Amino acid sequence: MYGTRELVGKTQMIRLGDVLFLGPAMIFIGLKKEKLSDTEKFLLVMSGIGTLVYNGYNYLKQESQSKNWRA
Repeated sequence: MYGTRELVGKTQMIRLGDVLFLGPAMIFIGLKKEKLSDTEKFLLVMSGIGTLVYNGYNYLKQESQSKNWRA
């Protein structure tokens, strides 16, 4: 069983992966893939932006809270 700190560390790694890889990949595919409809492109780009904003915000929020735990 994981403790709270270990679980937070794992979720932070997933968030970081989403911000560094998943969000940008979704945006890139939405902008560059020619065989997609305009709706599909729009949804991919908006989902990628949402992924970046949501996970980036939560990553930074959790990091600031973690500093309080370590202090």
